[in-house]
Amino acid sequence: MLAMRAVKDVLEDNGIDVFVDIQRMGVGDNIEVFIEKALRENQFILSIISGNSLKSGWVNQELSAAFLLSRFGSKWLPALLDQSCFDGRFYNDTLDEFDQKIAELRLTMTQTLAKNRDIRPFQDELARTQDLQNNFGKTIQHLRNHLGEDISDKNFAGGMQRIVQAVKG
Repeated sequence: MLAMRAVKDVLEDNGIDVFVDIQRMGVGDNIEVFIEKALRENQFILSIISGNSLKSGWVNQELSAAFLLSRFGSKWLPALLDQSCFDGRFYNDTLDEFDQKIAELRLTMTQTLAKNRDIRPFQDELARTQDLQNNFGKTIQHLRNHLGEDISDKNFAGGMQRIVQAVKG
């Protein structure tokens, strides 16, 4: 959240209108529909990417939509808080984490079914995690094939200036 606020401040200080999805969501909004609408309605899509964000099913879904929309006119600007996505160990360790989370969800669902209880609360999370796992290689490949701007600590000011220039053309 701190990185997002810092990026937003720099963009707004440079006269760029910023749409931050989490700030404009309303209580009760469908997250998936909201993300798709927000991505469709904006000319530039700036994704703030870190090792942690890549492990989120919602962030991955947003990245997938951004990749697709970048083919149809929206410009995708990846901003990297760290370089972990380029480390082979990160890739394998993250897939191991997904395996563990999927196994835990399946166990929970099995235990819930054994008690004749509804498993719907777990089905969406399981599906998102499986999608995340199945698409993770493609996500990493997209990040490697697009020049991302390094906005990590000491590179923040220079990286943000290049992002501002990219947006302003």
